[in-house]
Amino acid sequence: MPGTEALFSSTKIFPTSPEDQKKIPLWLKFFCYDYTDNSLLRTSASLGIGPMLKCIMLPAPKEFVTKTDNIYDTGILPVNVTQADPQSYSNDAGRVMANYATATADLTELTLSAPTWFAENLGIGAKIDMDMSDTKFRGTNKRLYGFKIVLAARSTEDSNAASEICEIFESFSLPQARSGLFSRFVCHPPLWLFGIGPGQNAQIDRQWSGQPQLSVLDQITVSKSGFQDTYGIADENGEIKPLSQTINMTFVELEPALRSSLVQSSTIVNRSTSFWTFGGAGQDIANIAGEIIR
Repeated sequence: MPGTEALFSSTKIFPTSPEDQKKIPLWLKFFCYDYTDNSLLRTSASLGIGPMLKCIMLPAPKEFVTKTDNIYDTGILPVNVTQADPQSYSNDAGRVMANYATATADLTELTLSAPTWFAENLGIGAKIDMDMSDTKFRGTNKRLYGFKIVLAARSTEDSNAASEICEIFESFSLPQARSGLFSRFVCHPPLWLFGIGPGQNAQIDRQWSGQPQLSVLDQITVSKSGFQDTYGIADENGEIKPLSQTINMTFVELEPALRSSLVQSSTIVNRSTSFWTFGGAGQDIANIAGEIIR
């Protein structure tokens, strides 16, 4: 869960009217952080600790869907040898026992397979190889999150705020130019953390938003004419502002998602967090302590 609001460098809230904000029970909250390759700093951002570039709070959408897509392949299961290997023992007693176990296994197999052997050699019945394939786990695709957000303005202040929020999402999905003259390098686009929670604060309710991990903004489209028939609203100077703006965004998680190492835990962490929290167990313990304190 993101940290204190004092860490916010810039917070944008839509709608702008305090009266309208009081009518909204749940908010969709976006927290933007500088990109880093350092796993400790990624863990810090994943836990909502550290300075944010931007914080955006919008009314929670009617639909919030999460999807986990695991990758499995079909592989052949190797046949396990059940007979003991006499050469694997270093003492005579062990080798004697291994020889005895091997002889017993051979005799048992011969006895039990006798009816099958006669049937197969006399051509009775059909013989096919047993299916020895297994479904083998190969990994998990990076989880995707899609949002369709309609920002309908009830005032010119709302329209201006919606336009600024659209610009923030678009611009902060792009790499940042370096400040040096004639630089041929750019800075990686920033990282995002998001979730749904009550109130105009940093609280995220896991029951509403699941457990999204640190992500990047992969795709964004913005429509400035969300209402096709009436598309403008005039300000006090008579200038026409967009009445409704629609944002479609797709976020993809930065790192693989993992289940916490704590027994029977359903907490999800990313790779960096697992490195620094004993496989996520530290985060589980902190969450339990927080529940007790509350």
